[in-house]
Amino acid sequence: MRHLVGESAARFGMMPPFTLLQLVVEPVDMRLGIEGLSAKIHASLQHSPLEGAAYAFRNQRSNRLKVLLWDRSGVWLAQRRLHHGRFVWPQRAMRYLRWMRRSGNGW
Repeated sequence: MRHLVGESAARFGMMPPFTLLQLVVEPVDMRLGIEGLSAKIHASLQHSPLEGAAYAFRNQRSNRLKVLLWDRSGVWLAQRRLHHGRFVWPQRAMRYLRWMRRSGNGW
């Protein structure tokens, strides 16, 4: 499958690329949707979810993941569930962890 970026991805209904991913360290209730996760970003991180970063959340067992991303026309909410294993996550001493993409390189 071909990797689509930028406007090509938007035309085909795929999540747009992002340069900043913030992992929210505290586990969240996976029943939260766009509004609940946006409120959590605003209240606990003092960030606006409209700033263009992607935010990743996990559940208590670390086997579910949600990514929230606002683009110019709306919001994306993607989720992933592992049937085996767990996502590796930072320690709770931090509120969030920032990953920035280097230009021209992959993650």
